[in-house]
Amino acid sequence: MSSVKLSCTNGREALTTVKRPMGLSGWTFKFRTDSGNLFVTVNTNGDGQTPAEVFLQVGKAGTSMNAMAEALGRVISVALQHGVPVAEIIHQLQHIKSAPTRQDNGEIVGSIPDAVALALEHVTGLNRLNPTETLNAIAADKGQARGLREDTVKPQRRCR
Repeated sequence: MSSVKLSCTNGREALTTVKRPMGLSGWTFKFRTDSGNLFVTVNTNGDGQTPAEVFLQVGKAGTSMNAMAEALGRVISVALQHGVPVAEIIHQLQHIKSAPTRQDNGEIVGSIPDAVALALEHVTGLNRLNPTETLNAIAADKGQARGLREDTVKPQRRCR
């Protein structure tokens, strides 16, 4: 499997393929949800903190919920492989609510997407208790000034 990166050639956007390493290391997190136990596996690039792919497993194979979780993991993986900042993914997924569930450590997880955001935060070191930190990480990834309000962080085109 390979990933694709966006590059600029003569002012035009072009996709370039980057070969995926033979092996990746990562973590698997277990969360209780109203749909059963959720397992979130985050595999990272060689540095151990940059997510490269995400896999989700919830409930029994063949159920609609498991299919949706698998689809979410695939979409997140494609986003990561196409250079979407992990802070932006966390920001979009965190605090989505369905049936909140208290975990063994006392933390409350609001939904499957919220659990994925939490797993990504654990791997990257971003802090859910400080949303400004996450927004500043998004801004830094996009080369923007620090201290931006949430509604001012907009996607940027890479080529001009």
